[in-house]
Amino acid sequence: RDQSVVAAQFRTYTPPVFTGEEGPLAVGDWIRKMDRIFQMMGISDQHMIACAEFQIEGAAGDWWDDYWRLRTADERDELTWDQLKGILEAKYYPRHFRERMEREFYDLLQGDRSVEEYEREFARKSAFARHLVDTDDKKASRFRNGLTRDLRVLVDSHGYLTYAETVERAQQIEASQLLDTPAQPLAQVAPLARQPAAIQPALPAPPQQAQHRHKRKWKGRDDRKNRQPGAPAQAAPPVPQPPAICATCQRIHRG
Repeated sequence: RDQSVVAAQFRTYTPPVFTGEEGPLAVGDWIRKMDRIFQMMGISDQHMIACAEFQIEGAAGDWWDDYWRLRTADERDELTWDQLKGILEAKYYPRHFRERMEREFYDLLQGDRSVEEYEREFARKSAFARHLVDTDDKKASRFRNGLTRDLRVLVDSHGYLTYAETVERAQQIEASQLLDTPAQPLAQVAPLARQPAAIQPALPAPPQQAQHRHKRKWKGRDDRKNRQPGAPAQAAPPVPQPPAICATCQRIHRG
């Protein structure tokens, strides 16, 4: 097929650009998108490499130009698309990062995610550990083992399922559980907002004595009611008398 025709067809798919500055995950995303385009086009390795070179730009483009210039003519002719992917991954997807992502996928559990969220994370991280999910059986088994215990038991009860069936059945069970969960009564959700204010009981009137605690006590005639029986009555204090005037001299004599 003519290269210009291939290039025109390739551009109709709006292929992604790779610059090497987007982080380690970017090269994997770029390769997967390019794989889908090349699969649709059905072209040779030489055409794949020619198309891919146009999409490698920036710092990655500078690196690729140096790499390509140092290859012999035979090496260039024999280079395949799979080999080019391996070269890019070795450069922009380092081994220590691959191992870390593989461990994350190996330990992946649903946790408090919904089945949809868990499946999305499972699909993203499984790309970094393809050897763990290289068959549909292994993929379905690993997905099922990461589900919550209740979901896993119910999914297992349906026997053998493909990966797609496992995901679909888990979503159906989850949706059924959500529908069967009784709604919490509104009065329990916000009791303070819906209950009327409690009516406080009337307090008893204070004793009469407490109301007159500041008044002076009457100590008139009724005071004798409080006198102990047999106690002698107290004599009134003597009233002082004015001095007597002498009738003879009209003077006051003291003593």
